[in-house]
Parts: sequence; C-alpha cells; structure tokens
Amino acid sequence: MEGVKDTLALFKRYNRIGTFFVLGTVAEHCPECVELIAREGHEVALHGFRHRQLHEMGPETFREEIQKSSSIVRRITGSKPLGFRAPNFSLTSDSSWALNVLQREDFAYDSSVMPSFNLSADIHSPRPGSIAVGLYRPSHTNPFRSSDNEGDTIVEFPTIARRFFIFNLPSGGGFYLRLLGHDFILKSIKKLNELGASAMCYLHNWEVSGNQRDTLPFGISQFANFGIPMTKRLAHILRNLKTATAFEAVEAAGC
Repeated sequence: MEGVKDTLALFKRYNRIGTFFVLGTVAEHCPECVELIAREGHEVALHGFRHRQLHEMGPETFREEIQKSSSIVRRITGSKPLGFRAPNFSLTSDSSWALNVLQREDFAYDSSVMPSFNLSADIHSPRPGSIAVGLYRPSHTNPFRSSDNEGDTIVEFPTIARRFFIFNLPSGGGFYLRLLGHDFILKSIKKLNELGASAMCYLHNWEVSGNQRDTLPFGISQFANFGIPMTKRLAHILRNLKTATAFEAVEAAGC
C-alpha cells in the first residue's frame, strides 16, 4: 500500500494519469488499494492472479485466473478491466495462445511484449531491425509481428526498445530506467512520439517507495535493487511528458 500511495502522490503532483496492472491476489487482499487507484482517475488493468509466467500455465488455467481476477477488480471498481500484462513480459510465440484467451474474454489490449532481450523471462527476441513501432494488432502465432488476419482484433501495446548497434536495448522503464537513467528513457519515448506512436513506460510501486527485495540471494539482490528508490527519476519523466492511460492510447491509435 505504501508504494501505491507514493506513486499516486507523484502522479497527482504533476497532474498525470496512468495504468496500474494489478494482481488478482493483491486486489483480493487489499481492495482499498485498488479502490484508491481507481478513485484517483487511473486505469486498473490485470497482471494475472498469482504472478505466474504464461509458460507456467495452460490456456484453461490462464482463462480461470483471468476470469477470477476480472471479477474481483470489477467488484471493487465497478468496471471490467480491459488490459493485461503478463508477469515478466512472458508472452512469446510458445505462449501466444494467451492472446486468443484475452480476445475471447473481451480484452481490448495486451501489453506483454518486450521487443528486445529480457533479463527476467525466457523471451525469444525478434531479429535485429524488427522492432514493432507503436501499437499494432499482433499475430496470434508470433506476437512480435503484426497480424494480417482480420479475426485478430486485440491490440498489442509493447514496451520500448531502442536500437544500439545490432542490439535492441530494453528502454521501457523498471530496472532499465534505473540502470540507463531518465534522460535515456525520455529520448526513447520522444523518438517514438516523433514517429506518431505512443510509448509505454513502466515501473513497479516498490521501486518508487524504495522497499528493497531482500528475499533474493545477496548478489542478485544487489543487482535487482540497484537505483532505488527511483522517486526523482519518475518525477523527472512526469514533469517532462504528458501521460494517458493505456486504454486511452489504444483508442487514439485506432488499430
């Protein structure tokens, strides 16, 4: 709750809005947290139920978790969540069945693609030069590519990757915001905006509050907790950019 309040306070200070991808278990055990997010004018979307990566579930288990989480959030906010992000950006060609499930459950968009290497999940990166720019309708067999099937209606809102020599550097936020700095991330966002595309920047509430992940082994913990709290970095971005909810960006894109 502390991290959520700290994040909300920063957004309120700069009169900005955003999307909070919420776990079903969090909504279940801390409904006042979700209620506060919605009351402040932000979008509440889903992040799964127990923070399990997609490859740990099959389509039916995933559907059950999505339905359960949606029901909990809807009961709290009065609105059905329209967006989803897989834990650890774990959407790959092997788990692209998740797009079919989300589409059948009437989700408007997914935001589970990291179009670059991914340190936190076994992601099959797209080939150099094949970064998806902005929002697109993903193929339900290869979510890194646009679909030519009219039946694929769900929209993908990927995080940001920035070209560096032959590599696609993850530049969307979180650990990479802490590592690369807010100016690098800002330039990545503005470069996308110049192309007429919206940019997805993300972070975790614990990164803002500075609650370190002490349950990790020592070496990994030092790495994972690098650069927190990131209050000043987030404040710098909010001062210099206008924001919208993910669903507003999807509507504006008209994919």
